[in-house]
Amino acid sequence: MTEVLGFGMKCIKCLLFLLNFTFLFIGICTVTIGGIILVNYNNFDIFLESFHLKPAQFVIAVGALTIGTSFIGCFGASKRSTLIINIYALLLFLILLLEVSLCIMTLVFRCDIYDGLGDNLKHGMGEYINDSGTKKAWDAVQTNLHCCGVNNSYEWARYHVPGHVIDKGHLEYTIPFSCCNDRHCERPYTRGCLKILHHYTYQSTTIFIYISVGNAIVKMFAIILARMLAKAIRQLKSQREMERQINMQEQFDRDVTTTNTFSNRIQY
Repeated sequence: MTEVLGFGMKCIKCLLFLLNFTFLFIGICTVTIGGIILVNYNNFDIFLESFHLKPAQFVIAVGALTIGTSFIGCFGASKRSTLIINIYALLLFLILLLEVSLCIMTLVFRCDIYDGLGDNLKHGMGEYINDSGTKKAWDAVQTNLHCCGVNNSYEWARYHVPGHVIDKGHLEYTIPFSCCNDRHCERPYTRGCLKILHHYTYQSTTIFIYISVGNAIVKMFAIILARMLAKAIRQLKSQREMERQINMQEQFDRDVTTTNTFSNRIQY
């Protein structure tokens, strides 16, 4: 019986180790993707603050939690600790609930993000001259995304920002230098930033949702295996304890028998 339990426990432990190494790989890839998004689009977050929607931070958080739980799972499996494995399963379950909640929140928020993002961008245009943080964010958006204004460059006309003068004969207005494609601004960007920034946000949240769903599926298998491993360890320990008690009882009985035999011989 002990050998059967031991073999089954080894199989479950190997599968759990394999899943945890998968977690580790997924976690590292997730953090890397989140880091790339964060580095490339960090200055854009100011336009998403009203939504509390930070795709890059979400992706990094999921990756970090995945890496952390993988180490806990490997440690518990290697030590054959029922307590650590149960804690590991509980953490996986809590992280699973967190990921599902974040996915639902992300889906809800991104349904209305287009209009809200447009409002934030327009508000930022009004603060361009007075607020250095907003100016930096707008310049980063227009420089990196090769765009100008919310929907087109003409929207800067009403704000009288310092920059390059656009003279269209009947109309003259200025645009920020970040709208310029070259030093002389011979070909300023004409397409608006709203659609491009919305596309970035949509793609980033989609990546987050796909990663979370994939993690959730793997985590469910890991939770099942962790519970099976904890049960197998308990059964194995109970079986070994029972065998130890039986061996002790048998040894005690043999000692009693030997003592009685020796006493009888002395009497004779």
